[in-house]
Amino acid sequence: MSDSSVITNEDGWLKRGCNNNLCRCRFAVMNPELTYTLPPYQTASGCEDIMMHTMERYFTREEDTALTDGIGEALLRTVMESAQTLVQDSEKIALIGIRNMEEIYRMAR
Repeated sequence: MSDSSVITNEDGWLKRGCNNNLCRCRFAVMNPELTYTLPPYQTASGCEDIMMHTMERYFTREEDTALTDGIGEALLRTVMESAQTLVQDSEKIALIGIRNMEEIYRMAR
């Protein structure tokens, strides 16, 4: 899991990042069924977030990244194919797992 978090002051919507190992959890329970009640907007935002983090790594000046580029491309395709279905029917358990892919991808970086 990431050591990063964002703290938002809703009065003026000011956001500040916080990076510290104290923010890193020791374990996580990822049960996709807990996401069934999320509003469609939150689901779509999660899909967009996965794509943005993937593209941040994809568009790099690093050389010899064929393997990670291929993984990123596959992840982008999967998210794009799954996002609409997830927003329309959050109980598609086979697709819900894509939400957890963001954390898996972050751990692999």
